[in-house]
Amino acid sequence: MDCRMYHEEELKGIWQS
Repeated sequence: MDCRMYHEEELKGIWQS
């Protein structure tokens, strides 16, 4: 999964470790 594909806003929710 390339976090670059998602929006910065979505990244915060998806990649919130």
